[in-house]
Amino acid sequence: MACHYDTVIGEILDRLIPKCSVTCRRRSSDPWFDHECREAKRRVRRLERAASRAAASATSSTATSAAAAKSAWMAERCAYRDLLQIKHKSIWQSKINAERSSPHQLWQSINVLMGRGRASPSDKTGAHKLQQFFDDKVAGVHVSTAEGFGIDAVYLDYRKAFDPVPHKRLLVTLNYGFHNKMILWIKNFLEE
Repeated sequence: MACHYDTVIGEILDRLIPKCSVTCRRRSSDPWFDHECREAKRRVRRLERAASRAAASATSSTATSAAAAKSAWMAERCAYRDLLQIKHKSIWQSKINAERSSPHQLWQSINVLMGRGRASPSDKTGAHKLQQFFDDKVAGVHVSTAEGFGIDAVYLDYRKAFDPVPHKRLLVTLNYGFHNKMILWIKNFLEE
């Protein structure tokens, strides 16, 4: 009887929830991204979801709790970024200190740290292409408004695209292909 019960329940479940194979690939992580960093990332994500839920269900009486949830998330996010910077700095500092006696190995580590030695960037991307993209967008807006079509707002938010990029290195790189006004605009954008 129990065997028949298991068979019937198994058939019902297979019809309602069919079996499927799921492949989970572990991606390589940075050497400084340890258990402490993973826990901090989980806390940030949990607080982000809580802030999002609080904002979605906010009424006039719960607006302060939504604001408190958002400020807790932002504070934890800043602490997470600080933790990552400390971990990143400490691992590279220890690596450089350990390799001081071997100049060849030291320079290889410095080249990795600075991002040198990688494959040359593709001709498809670069500062010129980014500037061309913005020029085309602005020209498109000018054409649209000249033909009498109204544009209420144009809003481009590229902040998340620049989060993982070291801003100082980006600005130095942009000096080789952008006009000074464009570099100043991007610098002001990144500092907000």
